Amino acid sequence: MGILLYVAIGDLLSTFSAILLVYGLYIAIMSFAKKGGEDNFGPSASDAAMAAGAVLAGIGLAGFAYSFTDDVLITVAVLIIVLAVVGITMAIKNRNV
Repeated sequence: MGILLYVAIGDLLSTFSAILLVYGLYIAIMSFAKKGGEDNFGPSASDAAMAAGAVLAGIGLAGFAYSFTDDVLITVAVLIIVLAVVGITMAIKNRNV
């Protein structure tokens, strides 16, 4: 997949970002198929896989933001927004009410 993207796009950063985005989305979506009960030490295995996939996809999005804008501040802002959304989502999902 990476070789085909590199031949089509011609930019190594965009190719790597696309691979991270696709792989992160795959991990996040497939986390719903994982079975894993909660334990006393943190979130379940499916929650951890969903968060890790979302962070990988966010890193891919940040790479795309840099390759299209060439501005580091926009890239950092995209990465911070993704991390904040993942953190807030996991906190709301795992709260004990």
